[in-house]
Amino acid sequence: MEPHRAEAEGLSIAFGLADEEHTTVVELTVLLDGGGRWEIGVEDRDLAFARQVVDAVVAGRVTVQEGKGRSETTLILADGSRTSSSVGSLLPRPGWRARTPVRRCAPYRPV
Repeated sequence: MEPHRAEAEGLSIAFGLADEEHTTVVELTVLLDGGGRWEIGVEDRDLAFARQVVDAVVAGRVTVQEGKGRSETTLILADGSRTSSSVGSLLPRPGWRARTPVRRCAPYRPV
């Protein structure tokens, strides 16, 4: 999904095989500069989570912190709970979150 608003974030959903046992895995990727990624299965609870991710992105309940060589994407689900995905280099950078501003993403439609 690609939003029309520049301040909103896109969402990509990919289906694929994850292992030798041909287990189907759904990959959810929130399209950001650094990226946020969640791998889920195909059970009812997994698909319900996927729906919550889509709803959070469309509603603009997404925050992003991007530091040098790393980023963290946080989604705020409808029930108020949070889920985060981090991408970064292997080298530790203690305190990077404290030094990095948080960007709040816009909803797909103005509220």
